[in-house]
Amino acid sequence: MTKVAFLEVRPFEEEYIKQTVPMTVDYDMYYQTINEINKDVLKDADIISVFTDSTINEESLKGLNSLKMVNTRSTGVDHINTEYCKNNNIIVTNVPAYGQRTVAEFAFGLLTDLIRKITIAYADLQKGEFDPDRTLGKNLAEKTLGIIGTGRIGCHMAKLANAYEMKILAYDPNPKMDMVNKYGVQYISLDELLKNSDIITLHCPFTGKNYHMIDEEAFSKMKTGVLIINAARGELIDTNALLKALQSGKVAGAALDVLESEKIIKREEEYALEPDRISQKDLVNTIMNHELLNMQNVIITPHIAYETIESVYEILDVTMEDIKGYLNQNIVNKAA
Repeated sequence: MTKVAFLEVRPFEEEYIKQTVPMTVDYDMYYQTINEINKDVLKDADIISVFTDSTINEESLKGLNSLKMVNTRSTGVDHINTEYCKNNNIIVTNVPAYGQRTVAEFAFGLLTDLIRKITIAYADLQKGEFDPDRTLGKNLAEKTLGIIGTGRIGCHMAKLANAYEMKILAYDPNPKMDMVNKYGVQYISLDELLKNSDIITLHCPFTGKNYHMIDEEAFSKMKTGVLIINAARGELIDTNALLKALQSGKVAGAALDVLESEKIIKREEEYALEPDRISQKDLVNTIMNHELLNMQNVIITPHIAYETIESVYEILDVTMEDIKGYLNQNIVNKAA
């Protein structure tokens, strides 16, 4: 019987996994990442299902001689050494699309918070302070929103922006003409989007080729006072360039659900005990991330844009389809 090990399982996911896992597999569930767990419990696993806190590489897979497939319950696979898996005949599957509406709703919430200074007002009130000049916001209507990436999430973002009577610019190598007709989206070059947007929101995948696509040069092309939203991937924005743009006033505010080297800031105590695990690059990014956390015009959330019950169950449904695909020798969502 095929043996499956689900790692990084949260308590509320357990019952859903029990209800949906194929009856023809033997399975176990664990709360730990692959880097934390005793590998002996995984040595007979044909399939392991992980989330993004598990680093999949030669070291973490050492001794798992029965392993034939790694499933990640995420779209991104940057935590997986796909080349190593490919060279060792280990299939990698992912969840190519989920929670499009969920992420767009969250990103639009960040936008609303930022432009109306809701978090600032709440923090002031907690301290017993109130300064209406500090919390003076702006309307969304008639503002120009620049959407970088009009996949499913970007399209939902355009739908929401249209309802608020915003002007919508978009950049995507593959324009969707129905967005033009439905929501008045105007597709333009990236440079033109940077120059003409009051608010810029990122909704594109990280491919490696678009590493730091928003860098110092990109910020120099933007309007003074622009707002930046990123609920995609931290690596899309050069953190140092963003810090400089915020400090100079070029960027009036930023709302970030993702950060460069975010795995460190989530588990600093663990990394502090093993400093050799932190690269120089990650260390510098972490210092800059703390600078961002201390800025009042920056909102940071811990990569939770996808986090609704509906979205997590959607991820698990696709995960079970991947497992069934393995059993039937018809895997759909191959990432490597």
